[in-house]
Amino acid sequence: MVRDQEAVAQVQGAYADFGRGDIASLLNRLTDDVVWTTPGEGTAIPSAGRLQGKAQVARFFEGVASSLEFHELDPNEFIAQGDVVVALGTWDATVRGTDTRVKDGFAMVFRLRDGKIAEFREYSDTRQYAEALASLARK
Repeated sequence: MVRDQEAVAQVQGAYADFGRGDIASLLNRLTDDVVWTTPGEGTAIPSAGRLQGKAQVARFFEGVASSLEFHELDPNEFIAQGDVVVALGTWDATVRGTDTRVKDGFAMVFRLRDGKIAEFREYSDTRQYAEALASLARK
């Protein structure tokens, strides 16, 4: 049970880092060889797909910051078993340069190794986000 609680605390800390805009602290919570997978590969979402390593994940967060203005990111439920944490929640953001506001639910799975996040996989509907970015590209 303690390991579950420590894993959840690490994931909650990553969300807190993101909420404060402290991406350097968030990156320090990751293993050097982290695998980061987000939905929307093959769409206008530039950083969607499978990324590996802190440098690529840093670029992912740069892309998120340049394309989305978050109104809310609310991971409101955490389910843990050992070194695996599933965060369930909602997000609400406006795609920069558009009037498109995206509100959606998500499931995010974190796998930890030696107390750090070694793998991340997001499950959410990226259609509105991808379409808004594609409309910007056509302008």
